[in-house]
Amino acid sequence: MTTPVVSALDPLIVIERRAASGARLVERFREAGFAARLEKSLTEAARGSTVVWMLPASDRYRDWLPTLRSHAGRVRLLTVGREFRVGLQVELLLAGAAGYVDQNDGWSGAIETMIKAARAVMAGGRWFSSEVMSASIDALRDPARKPAVGAAFDSLSPRELQIARHVALGESNKQIAAALNLAECTVKTHLQNVFAKINVNNRVTLALYATRNADRV
Repeated sequence: MTTPVVSALDPLIVIERRAASGARLVERFREAGFAARLEKSLTEAARGSTVVWMLPASDRYRDWLPTLRSHAGRVRLLTVGREFRVGLQVELLLAGAAGYVDQNDGWSGAIETMIKAARAVMAGGRWFSSEVMSASIDALRDPARKPAVGAAFDSLSPRELQIARHVALGESNKQIAAALNLAECTVKTHLQNVFAKINVNNRVTLALYATRNADRV
């Protein structure tokens, strides 16, 4: 695959509330050939620019998600977080973000991924996993199902709700089994029941709806 050419005329804006960390990010992006600079908020980013936004904690997403939605059509947004649940990553895509990079691998690994992702986003592409893209398509294809999905969570048993919570965290059946002291085959059976009750066919879509219905899960 050919690496997109980054033009020095295309601005790359880094939004990072911690000045020292932001300055270090800008330095690394400049070393990689970007015309990068640090800004304090999205409102300071020029229309059409590519923005790398170091997001606040995932448990505060209701505070910053509306801001992301309001600016997504004005700039190209590459979001960066730490251990965001897969359902929340789908929300980022549906809100208009062009990509998501996780810092779970440490700063040095994350910055290399950010550089690759920024090139892709600047060239008009997206940087999400295939499962997140697929779940987003499913959610857009059937918007009328959303209210019914929310109510369906009320029909889950306490154990099924536990399973749904762990799936929303991106855990595998094996990890869920260990956390809940269950056999892996038992987790699989519970998960199949959850899929049937919520009317979804994969764990990523379940994670999305679990995130949207956090008050029920």
